[in-house]
Amino acid sequence: MAAAAAVAAKITAVWKHNFQQEIFRLDVVLFRFPVVSFDTEFPGFFQNTPRDAIDLTRYKDLRHNVDPSRLIQFGITVADARGNIGGTWEFNLRFDLSKDLFVS
Repeated sequence: MAAAAAVAAKITAVWKHNFQQEIFRLDVVLFRFPVVSFDTEFPGFFQNTPRDAIDLTRYKDLRHNVDPSRLIQFGITVADARGNIGGTWEFNLRFDLSKDLFVS
């Protein structure tokens, strides 16, 4: 697994110019690494949740933070059943500081 961890350290940034190429690479890699993990990034928190908050409060705060904002990035990491990582892709989405809501 050490060799897989070394490969996994590389995160591929995906932008408009390399989107098609990286989607093709991801499609090829999925045959060997079918376990997919996602991560999403939004432009900040409008309301913070206390660590000891109940689940309903956490959910309401999450909705309050996510609903009015725009997804700015999502990540995909693929692995096999043993946990060996086949790659990580960071998809960067369009975001306009003059139009889109964010926390400074």
